[in-house]
Amino acid sequence: RWRYKNTNFIQECETTQQKLLEQASQYLSPDGVLVYSTCSLLHRENKHIPHRWISQQTNWIWPYGNQGDGFFWRIMTR
Repeated sequence: RWRYKNTNFIQECETTQQKLLEQASQYLSPDGVLVYSTCSLLHRENKHIPHRWISQQTNWIWPYGNQGDGFFWRIMTR
């Protein structure tokens, strides 16, 4: 999280996350479930939904209410 001050680093993370999601979605069956999770609370890094997938559940865990770091996850289906 200390590197987030660098805009280039954030863009690199965003690009990497999008590529990983697209690649992973190719290997799942048509009725598969895809779970995307990061230890980032940045909307830019967590906004991606692969083509033809539908977000079923999204959750943010904020550090101030959980005595720890922040996390994000999304459960998706086709």
